[in-house]
Amino acid sequence: HYVAINFYGLASIIDSLGGIDIELTKQEAAAINTYIKKNLKKGGYDNQEKGYDRQPLERVNGVQHLDGMQAVTYGRIRNLKGQNDINRNGRQRVLLETMLAKVLQDMDLIKLMTLIETALPYGYTNLTIDELLTLGLSVLSGSAVQNLAAGGEVVQQFGIPMEKEYGYREFEGNSLIYISERRMNTTLTALQTLIYGETFLDEQ
Repeated sequence: HYVAINFYGLASIIDSLGGIDIELTKQEAAAINTYIKKNLKKGGYDNQEKGYDRQPLERVNGVQHLDGMQAVTYGRIRNLKGQNDINRNGRQRVLLETMLAKVLQDMDLIKLMTLIETALPYGYTNLTIDELLTLGLSVLSGSAVQNLAAGGEVVQQFGIPMEKEYGYREFEGNSLIYISERRMNTTLTALQTLIYGETFLDEQ
């Protein structure tokens, strides 16, 4: 089964949630403002209606309220000094986790059905409405909502390459991420332990 959605559909879904609050650095806030301004100047896409008065983000460190396009742009930042695609990947995970936490707040069956109806036109899936409802109800009746209410994590995350478990090497003139066999074993051990509570590397 799959669910796929493009950037612009994601922006519209975030707007249907009333936007989201994300902690930004002043560099990230400035990058969001700059990208959106350049994009609109070139006649680029904006999911908001004509005449929408989008206020630029403050160029300060701290939590700010983002509309859909600002939030999606946050997840696409890739050119901050000293950063790379791993940093962008981290922002995308923050964005999705923040969205999930907001969706689960005060969620009930009526709100779940409304959310599904809102999201479906912006994506593609081979799941039926009944299957989506069943999955949604499973989440609502599980531990995720309770964990959120208690201030805990909604989802567990694991990034590869792990922090401090990779380096860079040049291959045919290109600098690429390189993971040694030792560091790969460390990564596999950590991944298996996260999923299964134990590792199976010693059995190989």
